Amino acid sequence: MIRRELSAVVLVLVIVVGFSLAGPTGATPAKKSSLLSELRANIDMDYAWQVMDQVVSFETSPMGFRGAGSSSAIAASEYVASEMTAMHLSDVTLEQIPVDAWEFHQAWVDVPGLGKIQAASFGGSPGTNGVLTKEIVDVGNGFANDYVGKDVTGKIVLANWIGDDFWVDSMAKEAELHGAVAIIVTTYASDYGNQPGAIECHDGLYRPTWPPLISISGDDGLKVKAEIAKNPGLVVSAYSDIVTKLMKDGGFGYNVVGYIPGKNYYKHDGSDTFVILGDHTDSWFTGGMDDTSGVAATLTMAKALKTTFDKLGIVPDRTIVFTTHEAEEYGILNTYYDWCYGAWYQITKVHTDWVGRTVAYMNFELMGKAGLPLESNCAPELASFVHNVFGQNKPLLPYGTKVTPIPHSWADHWTFTAAGVPGIELETVTAEWDSMFYHNQFDTISRIDPAYLANLFSVFADMALRLVNLPFVPYNFEVSATNLWSTLTTSDDFSVDQLYPVYEKYGVDPNANMGRAVDAASRYAADVAVLKTKLSKADPANAAEINAKLMSIEAVLGQTLIAQGVWEQDWYPYQQSANDVIHMNNGIEMLKSYGNGYDVNDGIGELNWVGIIWYYDYMSEANYLDQYSRLCGAEVASWGLQTHLLPAVEIWDEYDGLTQLAHQKGLTMSALEPLIHSLETKMVTQALHNLDLSFATMYTGLENVDGQIESLIGTL
Repeated sequence: MIRRELSAVVLVLVIVVGFSLAGPTGATPAKKSSLLSELRANIDMDYAWQVMDQVVSFETSPMGFRGAGSSSAIAASEYVASEMTAMHLSDVTLEQIPVDAWEFHQAWVDVPGLGKIQAASFGGSPGTNGVLTKEIVDVGNGFANDYVGKDVTGKIVLANWIGDDFWVDSMAKEAELHGAVAIIVTTYASDYGNQPGAIECHDGLYRPTWPPLISISGDDGLKVKAEIAKNPGLVVSAYSDIVTKLMKDGGFGYNVVGYIPGKNYYKHDGSDTFVILGDHTDSWFTGGMDDTSGVAATLTMAKALKTTFDKLGIVPDRTIVFTTHEAEEYGILNTYYDWCYGAWYQITKVHTDWVGRTVAYMNFELMGKAGLPLESNCAPELASFVHNVFGQNKPLLPYGTKVTPIPHSWADHWTFTAAGVPGIELETVTAEWDSMFYHNQFDTISRIDPAYLANLFSVFADMALRLVNLPFVPYNFEVSATNLWSTLTTSDDFSVDQLYPVYEKYGVDPNANMGRAVDAASRYAADVAVLKTKLSKADPANAAEINAKLMSIEAVLGQTLIAQGVWEQDWYPYQQSANDVIHMNNGIEMLKSYGNGYDVNDGIGELNWVGIIWYYDYMSEANYLDQYSRLCGAEVASWGLQTHLLPAVEIWDEYDGLTQLAHQKGLTMSALEPLIHSLETKMVTQALHNLDLSFATMYTGLENVDGQIESLIGTL
């Protein structure tokens, strides 16, 4: 898994339509209970531990590591395929995917007086190509202003990584711009690596031309920092042995797929429908919970389901797909969107046939540590279903549950959902766990509590059976309709009431794309209320036809409404652009009122929220522009293209000019006017233009959805 959740989302829970329909149309409650009991009896926890023991044995370093395209990751995928074959899943396939392969062997830093310090690296970073023996310079947090007055040309720099607010890509680029030959990253004051001795490894968002990055623990970082302070000019040796192979040179990894055929298994008429269970095989260090536990979940569930159906002579109503993905942690260079690459490749390149025909994708992540609640972030339309399953299995979940009705982009279900296959991520994690064990050598399978893991697998068995056998797909469209309408009309930060005056001020027709999008959202809310009533009386004999239409609707909703902002917020497509417009307008108005209750810093404070200009306090302009290009410019490779994220408003020059003026005495309005004029021009050409395009995207998608729902209502 990649980064953790940064913002809360309002949770609306409504009883699932599918459950009100399931009783008279499927197996009787007694039969359902009997099937679930049989399935649970066939969950082989000894096998689960055998899988985990085997998977963690695949390594390229004494510390572990299954980096994308590495020999250990490939071995793990081959093992998964062999296990699927041994349990007689159908059409087991190793699906080759192109990756910028990254294989970590070892790294260390040798410091006079301290000796050789064990180290790691970050995904995508190149190796040192031999031992580097150079002077080392302490550059604090690695911000641009930390380099002021320091000559680091041809030297190694030591920098503390603060965490989410300033990712290591920006630190590495800043080091490159100042001529450093390597960067040693530590975590003595960070969101991560707070377990004593923890060495962090994450995706690096890297370019191969940047200096090698070597990571050491926070404890060792403080020791090195102290040695530098005592011995200016200190010379150290650094080494990282990393083998890379770009996809253009043949770098590859594997996704793995196997099937339990349903009643219409891959019929050419498209009548086959799917339920997908999956995880990722790649990891940093041994990845005990992240995501060796997920591999065990997928294979154990596959074995239990296959055994149960075979024993009882049952052919499931829907085909069950079991898949593992490579390159979830990292998989591609030269882009901000370097994670979830294997899942993106699978659903957008290889298995586009799953879109509009899949009930749900259950994505297994980070599970089994005692004391941690079972959490799910999922496609909104599945939130009620997940909540219902959790509630009915409460005795098995002693540490509580949480359901968030929108997926985050830090696991493979996001790119599936954005492609039109609704995802359910399942994980046990807390912020404390993140800070102590996440992506470091202390994430081992010894962290997993066997009894709790067995409980979780029993819950997953219940969820999987329902998804496979419920006569009607369990979508509650009211969740997304309610959340969307609330965000558009009543939210403090994104209400269109704040946008209409800005549209009118700048001569943009507020009743065009914005008004149409709002009307379409209102129509959607009204339509789903009617649909719910109609479905409650639907003839079960028509379930296949109705489900096909419901899954088609769900696919368009995922492709239309699943998006994110520049800070990886789980947002609707219009929200980033609305954020830019609202804060830009506020900043401009404050600057226009300079001397009348506002000063320049008030305007700067509002503008700080526009696009990615908040990086101004951390990085140089060249670094900022590189970040801009990879994040939302010309290089948004892989699933970045699914985000509906338009190029961020670029106001570096204006912001920099205002910052300089803020320090001047006797500042007059005439000095501000050129900057205000430039901001107003960009408001029209960039901010409002982007916002209008995002509303057009939403309007087009919702219009499609509304038409499909109304057509379905007409047949019920």
